[in-house]
Amino acid sequence: MHNLAYGAALCRILYLRAKAQLPDARDAAALSIYHKQVYNTALGKANPQINIPHFAAAIVA
Repeated sequence: MHNLAYGAALCRILYLRAKAQLPDARDAAALSIYHKQVYNTALGKANPQINIPHFAAAIVA
């Protein structure tokens, strides 16, 4: 079962607790690196270089 509102709320709380400041909303590379550091962690499978185009697409959406 999925609850998108719950998932979004938990994600927001995680980012609120992060000590690092959010990068500029138009900087796909910085957002991808921030996601890896704060949300995915060093042990996660996310690859910031591969994910840059996904962040760029989300920015223009």
